[in-house]
Amino acid sequence: MASGGSGAGRSRPGLWVAAAVAVVPLLHGLLSLWLGQDANWDLRNYHFYNPYAFLHGRLGFDVAVAHHPTYYNPLSDLPFYALVTTLPPRATGFTLGVVHGLNFIPILAIAWRLLATAPARARDAAAIALAAVGMLGAGTLSEVGTTFHDNFISLFTLGALAGLVLSYRRLVEWPLPHALAIVAALGIVSGFGAGLKQTAVILPVGCCAGLLFVTAGWGRRFTLALVFGLGVLAGIALGGGYWMWVLWREFGNPLFPYYNHLFQSPWADPAEYVNRAFLPTSLTEALLYPFVFAAEPFRVSEIGIYDLRLPLLYALAIVALLAWPFRRFWAGAGAFRLADHHPGTMVLAAGAIAYLAWVKVFGVYRYLVTLEMLAPILILLIVDRLAFPRWAHGALVTGLLAVSLATMHPGTWGRAPWAGDYFGMPRLEIAEPRNAMVIMTGTEPMAWAIPFFPPEIPFLRIDGWFLVPDGAENRSIREMQRRIRGHAGPVYALFRERYERDRTVRALAAFGLALRDAECMTFKPHIDIVPDEVLAFCPLDRL
Repeated sequence: MASGGSGAGRSRPGLWVAAAVAVVPLLHGLLSLWLGQDANWDLRNYHFYNPYAFLHGRLGFDVAVAHHPTYYNPLSDLPFYALVTTLPPRATGFTLGVVHGLNFIPILAIAWRLLATAPARARDAAAIALAAVGMLGAGTLSEVGTTFHDNFISLFTLGALAGLVLSYRRLVEWPLPHALAIVAALGIVSGFGAGLKQTAVILPVGCCAGLLFVTAGWGRRFTLALVFGLGVLAGIALGGGYWMWVLWREFGNPLFPYYNHLFQSPWADPAEYVNRAFLPTSLTEALLYPFVFAAEPFRVSEIGIYDLRLPLLYALAIVALLAWPFRRFWAGAGAFRLADHHPGTMVLAAGAIAYLAWVKVFGVYRYLVTLEMLAPILILLIVDRLAFPRWAHGALVTGLLAVSLATMHPGTWGRAPWAGDYFGMPRLEIAEPRNAMVIMTGTEPMAWAIPFFPPEIPFLRIDGWFLVPDGAENRSIREMQRRIRGHAGPVYALFRERYERDRTVRALAAFGLALRDAECMTFKPHIDIVPDEVLAFCPLDRL
């Protein structure tokens, strides 16, 4: 069987690869500026508030102001908070874009290592092309310059996979203690990302399973996978262990409020609080899910993200499995292979298991961005195994990637024009701020505004996605009732005017409060991109 060439003699990438490594992240920074300032729902809800609350010890002082995410691990949001509070908005957006563009490097490293059998120039060009197409996925582009962190945490998980690929020979040939030290360290890196954001766990799980497919004896493979898995657990403890301990100490649930039907914290209802709206509804749908969300993008996303690379990859995998018994009829002396199939098998297995974990537990397209980035490499690896002639091999890979690029649509999570201030919060007149209290109502994201109020003011969300006024058996509601009854100073309400006014009136009445309409103030900050709506800040009377 013919190989793709003799590029293995050159052990280092060429100048074009180095240039791409330097340029692509900068291009992502410029792309972030061109797209506009991030103003997504989650940013307005918790990505700015949570690190502020963490740094100022507001857990328990404020209650449920960002709904469930009030209690998310704030550590991943600290870099954004540092940027946005020290740099101008454009500098913040550019920096976020550059960081997100750094994902190009581990993808490029994986591609370059897998193309070890290709001629030197072809190896560099193909690796750059695969990594570039990987960065041009709809989900990935939609998150450039945003605070979702899927394409920030991916630096840890993709970096660990790249480390496994680059260290492949050491894993299978070096003395076992040295190989175990490598996988343990990479497991910690991968797990650290999952500790910062739990939805990133799919690729660490995939990598752990992928190590079972390295070219070594079963005992060595099992030991490598086991130690990597233990490293992942240690990394999760490093990235998320402290916050889980805080939630356990304060609420008796390390995942608060999630899975509270198991932990039975009195501070929330005995429910699991897991959103299963994006998961397949049957086994048949699960088996066909890439085709389902290709036809109906809103099944896996709140916005119309459309990208065919994963459905095409899935279809190609099915065809490859069906064609495998007949492969000998066309695979002969003229068959063409471009990639090194030893680490390639590990990467394919990691991708497959990561996808299965995603379709079982999450079903949200954003959480698939690592696989979206890896999809061009995975497509190459599958086509390579079909052992077509050179012309068919190249035509199929190029055609599939071209179709995915030509048809993809990133959508938008919400952008605002660049301005001199990231949030544009007006100055509100507050009587007796040291004795004041603010009540929040409704489902709209408003916690971003809290850092702009005097820090002595507590904020209580008596109504929203997480808590509702009639939750009398919920200790969080009872505690807010007690605090409001015992509060002697002025009380205010913050809510969405018009859209949620009626809901606000009902929620306040349940707590013995009413709007003082004549003294309400409305404002439209720069970060609030909801059309034809304003935020209202009103003093309250007691009924």
